[in-house]
Amino acid sequence: MAAVAAQSARTEALKATPEVASIGGDGLLGTLLIYDIVKLVAEMPRNIYVGLYILLLIAVVVSVDLLFFRNRVWERLAVNIGIVLVFVAFFFRFLKNP
Repeated sequence: MAAVAAQSARTEALKATPEVASIGGDGLLGTLLIYDIVKLVAEMPRNIYVGLYILLLIAVVVSVDLLFFRNRVWERLAVNIGIVLVFVAFFFRFLKNP
């Protein structure tokens, strides 16, 4: 009961400030600060870059498989693991927290 009262008090306090965008209702997603919306929008390009990075990884693995290791199963597996490890190391070194 106290949590509901605290939530409604917080909602009323937020509605009093001009920096609030109302999304309808008084529920959990009832009001969001403009700062939260800007933060969500700012994270979208990072998610796009991670998606493109994964697509690049897939393209490199498939290209190397088809060009160099078409009929060699174990060599292909070893090289694929190496490529993934290099991509993961590069991601954690340079792209995780730009």
